[in-house]
Amino acid sequence: MSILAGQTSDEERLWPPHVDLTSVGLGTLAALVAGFIGGLFAFVGSYIFVGATGAAGSGVYPYILSLIAFFSITIALSVYLVMQRLLFPDKYRGAGLGFGQMLLFSIFSYALATPLYIYIGTVLPQHILIVFSIHVLVNLFGGMLLLEIIANYRYVLLGVYGKFLWFFASIMVSVVYFASAQTSSTALYALLGILTVSTTVLTFVRLVFEYAYSLLYRSTGIDPLWDVFAQIEAEELRETREAERRLSRFDASDPDL
Repeated sequence: MSILAGQTSDEERLWPPHVDLTSVGLGTLAALVAGFIGGLFAFVGSYIFVGATGAAGSGVYPYILSLIAFFSITIALSVYLVMQRLLFPDKYRGAGLGFGQMLLFSIFSYALATPLYIYIGTVLPQHILIVFSIHVLVNLFGGMLLLEIIANYRYVLLGVYGKFLWFFASIMVSVVYFASAQTSSTALYALLGILTVSTTVLTFVRLVFEYAYSLLYRSTGIDPLWDVFAQIEAEELRETREAERRLSRFDASDPDL
């Protein structure tokens, strides 16, 4: 998956893709740009709405904030996919399918999060930005995980491990930050910073995992993940054939047949 390689070689199609430091750096930079664009939309959109309507603290603000979260996350993920596809065209070939699944997950997350926005905005309005932050983290985690599954299912476990590490670390950092920072700082972090930082760090961790795995394979020849899904498929086929054989015996012993 080296950017300088042009196209994926036959070896890279069979074994772990080669990830170099250039790939890590440019992929992380692209994620930074995507996250900043999405965060900027959230920041500007929220403050324009509040400034134009004076709705901060009103009953409609939680609903509007959930809409802003949905669109800012969708924008960040869309820009992320476009830029990653430009950098790694061989990996992200099914861009349409990947975007569709990310959008579907964003809609699903929005539908589940909106009642929480409204409830917290009514009962504990001072904590509404915590809901926004959780919404962003969960949506980014799920959307990017789906994209990785579609783009490179054979080695998706690399992305899963990295994303879970990032997810729990982000939650802990966000909780500590919200507990200790002032209100004005938390608003800036939640609306602008969390999308930027989360998208960047998530991508960096994933690429570092892929880079380390690439080094491991090229140094030792060890590739423990290459047949994980083949083993799962073989087990499913074995159980299916066993079930068919049992059903065949049952049918054959039926006197009405």
